[in-house]
Amino acid sequence: MDLTPYMDEEWTNSLMQSQMVEYTTDDGMIYGVPFRLDAKLFFYNKDIFEEQGLEIPTTWDELIDVCEKLQAAGITPIAEGNQDQWPACHYVGTLNQMCVADDVRAKDYNAATGEFTDPGYVQALDYYQQLVPYMNIGVNGQTHDMARLNFTQGLSGMLYAELVEITNVKQENPDLNWGMFDFPVVEGSGNPDLLSGSPEGFVISSRTQYPDECVEFLKWFLGPEVGAQQATEVGWFNASLGADAGLTDQSLIDAYNVIAEAEEMGPWFDSSLYSTVCDAYLTAISDITNGDITPEDAMVKIQAVAKEAQTLVQ
Repeated sequence: MDLTPYMDEEWTNSLMQSQMVEYTTDDGMIYGVPFRLDAKLFFYNKDIFEEQGLEIPTTWDELIDVCEKLQAAGITPIAEGNQDQWPACHYVGTLNQMCVADDVRAKDYNAATGEFTDPGYVQALDYYQQLVPYMNIGVNGQTHDMARLNFTQGLSGMLYAELVEITNVKQENPDLNWGMFDFPVVEGSGNPDLLSGSPEGFVISSRTQYPDECVEFLKWFLGPEVGAQQATEVGWFNASLGADAGLTDQSLIDAYNVIAEAEEMGPWFDSSLYSTVCDAYLTAISDITNGDITPEDAMVKIQAVAKEAQTLVQ
């Protein structure tokens, strides 16, 4: 159902507009409202960083330097589990955002026009490949949850994770001294200001016999009062401004501020691609993780699948 007529000034001004983009069509129709905001950051073990004299990396070279020093100290730098294939693709999605211009990515992520010939895509895979030696062994053989458990038990220095996992980290090790930092910036033709992540949300069926009642429910359920309760009790945020009211947990406060201050979100990579292109990318990233294929050869395969996809959607 088109929610645009219901979006009065009061409701509009109560929501984070950066999070409404995902639920707004190109012609301006609003069809949903976010329920659970999310983004991707590096989680890091503060005690390990302090013991090794490490600073939070802000550039790619600094990230590699941190990984080198952790590895030299006998500590696994990055916990990673890619058995389900989506975790590793989040690295590549973020790197694509920095290595490939926004308009080029928009064209390529559209199945009708995707080509993936920009050299930035190979560059992004090159960067990802540089990180693989600093990950735990058997990356493709374990799940992301298993990798997170390695991090929460103090067996690795860093974990690339979603903000909705903050509650998992606290449950798995309440005593862990940890923090978060943005994905370090890499040099490229893309947009380093994008924050990787997408909000989950609610839509209303256009066939409902009770549109007004449904809207009123969403205004309440996705509003600041319930949002503040949800943030405090569950550790998730809706898109209402002020949903952080009453928070005392610093990690949740930091997470909320990261999303609230984001100029623009970069939607999840695997969710942005046509199904066959996504499958080709996920397989290629897994193969790169195993050392079975080069970034150049991976992109040749992806380009072929993208060309075929154009014929499937026309």
